Amino acid sequence: MTQTNEIVAWFEQSRLSRRQVMAQLAALGVAAAGFPLRTRAAEPANSSATFRAVDLNHIAINVSDVGRSHAWYMKHLGLKPMGEAGFLTTGKGWLTLFRGEKPGLHHYCYSIDNYIPDKVVAKLKTAGLTPSRVQGGRVYFDDPDGIECQLANTILGDRLFRPDARNPADSTPTFQAVDLNHVALNVSDVQRSREWYEKHLGLQVIHDEGEQSCALTTSKGWVALFKSEKPSLRHYCFSIDKFDPDEAVAKLKAAGLTPKRREDRVSFNDPDGIECGIANANKTVADK
Repeated sequence: MTQTNEIVAWFEQSRLSRRQVMAQLAALGVAAAGFPLRTRAAEPANSSATFRAVDLNHIAINVSDVGRSHAWYMKHLGLKPMGEAGFLTTGKGWLTLFRGEKPGLHHYCYSIDNYIPDKVVAKLKTAGLTPSRVQGGRVYFDDPDGIECQLANTILGDRLFRPDARNPADSTPTFQAVDLNHVALNVSDVQRSREWYEKHLGLQVIHDEGEQSCALTTSKGWVALFKSEKPSLRHYCFSIDKFDPDEAVAKLKAAGLTPKRREDRVSFNDPDGIECGIANANKTVADK
């Protein structure tokens, strides 16, 4: 029996509390936050995947008022402005805001090593996908539900993203996000999407509930898939240090926000009603 399975068995026998289980799984590098305890160690990655995603790079969302949302994400999550309205960063993963009539996901992006646009386009076409390339060397392609994915070069932290000194970040934000943690998507067929993300982005399965939900990881950031009739963004989550659910709920209430808590998970809505979560920085699968 693996260590992970043994820990889960202890929980089912009431020999460990849920909090103790979470701590044990986190220590083993297993992404347990946000899912039932039938979480398992990551399956071996597909060695013949089209690309090997190494992390979440950024998420882009449509909002009704870019300026309002820009200020909100600075105030409550400590994101740093990057010199252009709607572009904010944790110093690692980042967020782009686009003006849109219908708030929700615009696209999201994975980091890969050695990103060369021409070669990326050629490889996607060889894999039977239909990439689109726009000015500046950005390459996009759709997943099985038409959710737009992007590929980009590996983020090099603050060496690449230098916050705008003319528009400094809030020094006393509600929380200080340190990275993107995960993105949760509603998809029409969980297993079809699971196979697609394994095949084309080399993601590793860390949790599988059959037709209802599945989670896959790059070994850093991760993506969760949920069964739904309407493919869309379900929620997304930032990592913070020293996450404590009770303290998080209290801070959100003190900041005038309305937190939602489900067991050890805490989320809240942005100005457009897009659900945003916070989680411990060590609740992603450790990069060993």
